[in-house]
Amino acid sequence: MGKYSVSLKDMAQRLEISEMTVSRALNGKSGVSEKTRRLILEELERIGYRKNSLAATLRMAKSFTIGVVIHSLSSNYHSELFDGIQNYAKTKGFEERDRVKFLIEKIVEYNFRTLEFWLNHPIDGILFQDDWGTQRQLIINPNAWRELFKPYYKELFDAVHRSGRHVYFHTDGNTIDIIPDLIEIGVDVLNPQFSAMNLEDLAKITAGRVCIRSDIDRQYILTKATPEEVDLYVKRIIELFNSKDGGFIGMGEINSDSKLENVEAMYEAFEKYGRY
Repeated sequence: MGKYSVSLKDMAQRLEISEMTVSRALNGKSGVSEKTRRLILEELERIGYRKNSLAATLRMAKSFTIGVVIHSLSSNYHSELFDGIQNYAKTKGFEERDRVKFLIEKIVEYNFRTLEFWLNHPIDGILFQDDWGTQRQLIINPNAWRELFKPYYKELFDAVHRSGRHVYFHTDGNTIDIIPDLIEIGVDVLNPQFSAMNLEDLAKITAGRVCIRSDIDRQYILTKATPEEVDLYVKRIIELFNSKDGGFIGMGEINSDSKLENVEAMYEAFEKYGRY
């Protein structure tokens, strides 16, 4: 068969697998079973696929390359100009981005080896614990997170789902900007930090779409509030997030400074209000 243009998306649809899996097989990365890798490479060979690096950079609308046209480097002016452009590019992350991506790849490869181990055991799900927020906002620009980390999370979540297991994701801090993304790529159970976000806003984007594992405020409610305040807080949480479509797991983290009467009030409130 003659060679013709085909994208990773086309190939993924042909084989009913994710684009990221095709990409990993094509680039010799880990996280793809040998059977799947052979299937992909055989199909690519059959249709005469050839990787087009230029097309990849055009698709991203970024090449992370600067073109400089000068007639000579022999003069001090032009050589200094070139050095200045190069130094500026470094400060803007043209080199650092490659280093970040290299580090992410290494972490993902390690996580895939860990996944492979645990998915060979009789378990129901995999817990991911990555804190992406501070008390006020994400620790990274949301668009940068989507570009650099979201595809790799999807790849890991897809591997969990292919094995018939669930994805449980814990993340502390104000992460409301990326929670819709986490739901989109397959989180089944989400454990966000309630005290770092507006609860009504959080409920609007999660209730009925994902199972929420509660995080009863341990900065004030469990440590300083009265048992009556704990009861009202738990009631509010359940009213906001308890849904047959998504699901709700009532839990609260108990620390050394948690008041025992508040811990007792928390569990009594779960029992009292936690009904569909």
